Amino acid sequence: MSLELPGWVVDAFNFLGLPWPAIDEDELRGWAKDLREFTTEITQLSQLSHDAVHGLKDTNQSGAVSTLAEHWDHHHSQMMAMRGPMHDFAGALDIAAKAVEIQKGVVIAEASALAAEVIATQGEALFTLGIAEGELPLEIALTKTAVKFVLQELENKIVGYLVNQAAEEVSNNVSATVSKMLTGSTTVVFETLTLKADYQALQRVAATARTHKSRVENASIRAHRRANARKIETHSAGGKWHVVQVLEAALKSIAEDIFRKLPGTLHRVLDETEKDLEKAAAKLKATDGKVADDAPKPLTEETPLPDGSGGGIPPVKPPERPAGSARYPSPEDPMAVVRIQVDKANSDRTWFEQHYRSDGHRHSTEGRDENGNPLPQLKPDPTRPGKWIPASDAPPPLPPLYKDGPSKVGDRPGDDHPHQKALDEAAAKRQRAIDADQAAHQAQKDAQAAYDANPTPGNKRARDDANTAHPPLHDQMSRAGEDLGDAAAANHAIPENFPGATRVDNRARGKNRFDQIWRRPDGGFVVVEAKASPTTRLGDRASLPDGPLSGRQVMQGHRAYFEAIIVQMEKRGAGDLDEAKLAVELQKALDDNKLDYVVVKAKSEDGQYDGYVMRHFDIDQGS
Repeated sequence: MSLELPGWVVDAFNFLGLPWPAIDEDELRGWAKDLREFTTEITQLSQLSHDAVHGLKDTNQSGAVSTLAEHWDHHHSQMMAMRGPMHDFAGALDIAAKAVEIQKGVVIAEASALAAEVIATQGEALFTLGIAEGELPLEIALTKTAVKFVLQELENKIVGYLVNQAAEEVSNNVSATVSKMLTGSTTVVFETLTLKADYQALQRVAATARTHKSRVENASIRAHRRANARKIETHSAGGKWHVVQVLEAALKSIAEDIFRKLPGTLHRVLDETEKDLEKAAAKLKATDGKVADDAPKPLTEETPLPDGSGGGIPPVKPPERPAGSARYPSPEDPMAVVRIQVDKANSDRTWFEQHYRSDGHRHSTEGRDENGNPLPQLKPDPTRPGKWIPASDAPPPLPPLYKDGPSKVGDRPGDDHPHQKALDEAAAKRQRAIDADQAAHQAQKDAQAAYDANPTPGNKRARDDANTAHPPLHDQMSRAGEDLGDAAAANHAIPENFPGATRVDNRARGKNRFDQIWRRPDGGFVVVEAKASPTTRLGDRASLPDGPLSGRQVMQGHRAYFEAIIVQMEKRGAGDLDEAKLAVELQKALDDNKLDYVVVKAKSEDGQYDGYVMRHFDIDQGS
């Protein structure tokens, strides 16, 4: 808390016309703290942007991309060079705050003696100002001189050191940095024929630049607002001290330089980078579209086979890498494939039984036909008894591919395992939740049946009550299952298979995020989707609308799913620097093949934890 002039000394200071050093040392320290935090944030954003551009360079041989990376080397080096001057100025603020605090203590000590002397010798004259300067007793005059000397010393430190030296130095550094960054423009001409990367990579880095541009702007606004809100001058009684006005003017000027000009320049560089990359992506996408128009069209039911024997798609082996590109499949009309599959289900009983249960549900939600195409769920055709139609108007979600080799099965760890008790409790909690949900579901069915048989007001109330009681219990069951899957991965599967890995996600729940993210000792990552049981199906979501799958649903484990979650992390990164940094690191690990993407499914028996099953997704191939 800032030192203030004691009230009983105020009258003596007023009487002698001495100013109190009305500078709030706590506000100076707060200014220094704000500056350090801003320095960290702005340089981290520069680092993340620099890494994103260089990640593009690592997977691209284009001369334009190399030029862009060289520009970013220049800009980033200028931003990083500002860390020293800004930290130095923060240190100068701390030194000034300490000097204010010390000198205030000296002034208070001198002023206390002064007040006693004035009151003892002047009495009522103190309050009537009935004494001239030349009439002051020697003791009072000497004390007043001592106070003036202390104030002059403090003025020398604040004006001479903080304002004239430290503030001027950091201001000159900002001006030089801004000038150098604006001289080294980022504008790069991307020639379509020189590009060796897919437009998705360009769009991804453009989106990163856009996100960081927004974060730079927000950081600038916050820091400038905080600086303006800090009140350096206190409101103690006593004469006005001119040093306060000098200091306030200097800090206002520095705030404009550091919190406005410097981030404004980085914002401009990011804006230029974003626009250049978006233009390049559009060019490359247009080129890809022209190539696709010139390519042979995929077979359909009406396409004659080579032997002239009618139409259809001849059976082929599932490709080692999906057709269409190295990562993503075509066909361009997936519902055309669904129609062919439905026709086959209606005409080939053996084929139907191989892939479907008698009610039209697939044996596996990740099932594929002999051509590697995902299978749609079916339902009875209401207009044609005994026939099937698709259960949805949309194509089925694209399932993941898995790396070769059997699933990793982890057995019950044993009573000596440090987490066995917690794992058993998680399994028991899930079993209790399942039992409660099933009981509520049965009560719901019974109440509905009773109402259908006898629709009385009492039966209606019972049915409504049962309908109200069931959903919360179902939610509790889902949550208990999530907890068990999370515990199996965090406390058993990952430590057992990736020794030394450290969990780095923020452990938040909800959609649009991975269940767990771990950093391997070698700097790579392990990304986990955790499930409650071996039969729990993978979730799905829409792929990126402007991506190669045009928003088609994809399951967890698919590369397009992974990339869509990265975009969600980048969006959250607009308000969370750690999330933004992690998104960039994951994307780089994906591009550099330094990432394990796994699903861990817990096993339990009669409410007791019984180990796990783990499989590695193959996101190098797509699906």
